[in-house]
Amino acid sequence: HGGGSVVVAIPVERNGTRMAPGIGVALAADRRLAGPEALDATAWGAFFSAPTTVPLGPVGLTLDAAVGVVQDTLPGAATPWDLTLSLAVRADI
Repeated sequence: HGGGSVVVAIPVERNGTRMAPGIGVALAADRRLAGPEALDATAWGAFFSAPTTVPLGPVGLTLDAAVGVVQDTLPGAATPWDLTLSLAVRADI
């Protein structure tokens, strides 16, 4: 499995809180190298991301929410486009 993404964001800071809303594109590829069945899949999509960092004393707490659409090329997929949501939390010490 391999993949990558690129985001163009505009950083904003106010009262110590940092936010970087942006739009991006992502590409992922899966290849099966061994076994009875060959499964090759590639997916790409576009997304909106808005990571926000809030200072809590010596720790920065980051919440990254993203929403996007992904075109999936898996055989037998019911629809070629899927809605994707992700949420990540990170603490920087």
